Amino acid sequence: MLPRSRKDGANASYTPTMPTPTQFDLTLDGTPVRVTRRRKQGVVIRAYPDGRVTLSVPTWFTKAKAREFVVEHRAQILAQAARVAPSPTERAYRLALARLAELDRVPVWGRETTVLYRDVAARASAKLERGGLVLSLPEDAQGEDPEACATRRLALERLLAREMEARIPELSACCMAALGITAEHWSVRKMTSRWGSCRWETKRITLNLDLATHDPRYLQSVALHEACHLIAHDHGPAFKALMDRVSPNWRALDLALRQEGVRLRPHRALPEAMR
Repeated sequence: MLPRSRKDGANASYTPTMPTPTQFDLTLDGTPVRVTRRRKQGVVIRAYPDGRVTLSVPTWFTKAKAREFVVEHRAQILAQAARVAPSPTERAYRLALARLAELDRVPVWGRETTVLYRDVAARASAKLERGGLVLSLPEDAQGEDPEACATRRLALERLLAREMEARIPELSACCMAALGITAEHWSVRKMTSRWGSCRWETKRITLNLDLATHDPRYLQSVALHEACHLIAHDHGPAFKALMDRVSPNWRALDLALRQEGVRLRPHRALPEAMR
């Protein structure tokens, strides 16, 4: 690389510097802490029901400075994490959804359903039948090993996706009736930290697959929330006024949904037979 010229005509060698990472991870007494550098002053601590803690810090924070802050504010961070920790019922739901053993009880649309194994099949599938979650599974997907559990989870997620997609026309009509506008594209996928997202430029709304494990009223509230962003792009006064008009109890629903939290496990590599 040619030397860079200074204004005074002298030459100085140019050494490119590597960009400082915007995110890194720490741990506090076994609790994972994700640190994100942002161009804002002050530090923001957030704790989530799945046990995660995030720390938003100014760009000048070094990793050592962030670690020092975490240790200094240990009691505050752990207390905040404890306040949003899942209830025993929620912990039981998450365990059941992770393993899907026969006779486990799992939530679908906010109602407990019993997991039943029916037929031996070449491909894992799931369906709702008379208050039960019926799984048809290959023999090697009926055990307790991680690959078998992952296969059963994938079958459940396919079912939940079909359930969500079947409700999209109704949600779209609800948004049109309430706001006079709706998304041109709707999609469903797993998310770990948001219930939905809206890209107002392309009129696309994405909903969290996890909503199919919760009461349907939360799904409608999230859909209206995201549709409001087609008009009001941030969470400012205009957005809140819209939400107050179309869903007067949206704050209570939002709080209740956050207390229940995300129940489905994050994505993982699929078993070879399912690829």
